[in-house]
Amino acid sequence: MVFNVNRADLLGYALPPFLAGEQPSASTTTSRYRLHWNRLDIWGDFANHVSAYWNSVPPHDRNAMVATQSGLQDRWQRIANNPRILTEDDVKSCVQEYPLVFHSYAANGEAGAPVPGDAHSTCHPCSLGANQWNLAGVPDFVMHYIDRINDVLNGLALTLVC
Repeated sequence: MVFNVNRADLLGYALPPFLAGEQPSASTTTSRYRLHWNRLDIWGDFANHVSAYWNSVPPHDRNAMVATQSGLQDRWQRIANNPRILTEDDVKSCVQEYPLVFHSYAANGEAGAPVPGDAHSTCHPCSLGANQWNLAGVPDFVMHYIDRINDVLNGLALTLVC
C-alpha cells in the first residue's frame, strides 16, 4: 500500500456527517450504569491540551504518510449514504469503520503506517460489558494503553464531535 495522506492532514480532516435514519427510542444509553459513573468531569481546556500536544509533535511525525486518499473515500462511501443507520449499534459500527480505523493508522501504525515517535492508546469496542475493563459503566469504546484506560467513548457522542 502506498500512502499519500500524511498524519497532519488525516488528523485535521473534518469528517462529513453521515445520513442517519429515524432513531428508535430503545437506546442502551438510558441504562442505570451509564447514569452513575464514579466521576465525570467536563474537560474544559481540551482544545488547549490538543494544541499544546500538536505543537510538540516533530515535523517528521506530522508529515509521515499514514493513509491513502482512496482508502478514506472508499470507507466513507460505504457508510455515507446508507439509509440503514437506524440504531445505536449502527452508529457504533460507522464510528468503528471510519474514524477509529484512521485513528489506528495515525496513532498505532496499523496497515503498515509508520508508528509515531510517542506512545498512543488503542481504541477497543467495549462489547463484553463492564467486566471487560473493570469499569463502573459500559461505554461503547475505550482508549487503552498498556494496563490502563485513558478514555471512555460513547458512539453517539462521537458522531457529534467527529
